[in-house]
Amino acid sequence: MLIFGHPLVESERFVIVKSEDDIKKTSPKDIVVFPFKEENFHLAEYCRQNDIVFGVFVNDLKQLLISNLWGGRFALVESDFAKEAQNIAEEYLFDMKIILQIENEDEMVKAAKDGIDGVVFRDFIKFI
Repeated sequence: MLIFGHPLVESERFVIVKSEDDIKKTSPKDIVVFPFKEENFHLAEYCRQNDIVFGVFVNDLKQLLISNLWGGRFALVESDFAKEAQNIAEEYLFDMKIILQIENEDEMVKAAKDGIDGVVFRDFIKFI
């Protein structure tokens, strides 16, 4: 299980971006993230062309499927969609990992029991 933002685990930082200029301000160790929106397709293209690891906040199955085709490494999801997203990712052998946004360690344990690829503590996700 991937764990991002736990104080006892060293991990890459998730950084929310809104533009290519924001992406240019990030560190090579950062994971660029942005919401799924059609107008953000250019951010995915920019990341792919420049070999930048990125994730997408997704809310439903359509967004998950398209984000995977965009080449996102991570799909950041809420708890009500996590298990369905994980099942689809496994069924279709996605390269994308399903990352549940959590508040506390209890949610981390539940995510592990549910077979979710990973978690990120919400307060670890920062704006550029």
